[in-house]
Amino acid sequence: MPQPPPPPPDILLSHALPAALPLLSAKPFLPAAGSASDALNDVARAAKAKYHLVGGAGGFWEREPFGWTGPGGGGTCRAISLGELGNKAKERVSASHTTTPGSVRD
Repeated sequence: MPQPPPPPPDILLSHALPAALPLLSAKPFLPAAGSASDALNDVARAAKAKYHLVGGAGGFWEREPFGWTGPGGGGTCRAISLGELGNKAKERVSASHTTTPGSVRD
């Protein structure tokens, strides 16, 4: 009997921003030149992580949560561009995130 697929990761970390991520957002974001990647679209879509943290997009940006669709189920993702250390706007992530152990997930 084949084994079931592993659960999606809680957190996906990347330096670049998936190019498609800001497209359907109500919160506009223009990433720094060269910091968006078309190839990363497929990686993010396959991972279906709960949180996607991006380090090199050139500024702080928090996309509204969105749902994953397609084969293998759904779930919700929250994507955040962390912003650069020492940025002039003083924007940064200051929230903490709590993940739920796999044994008590919905």
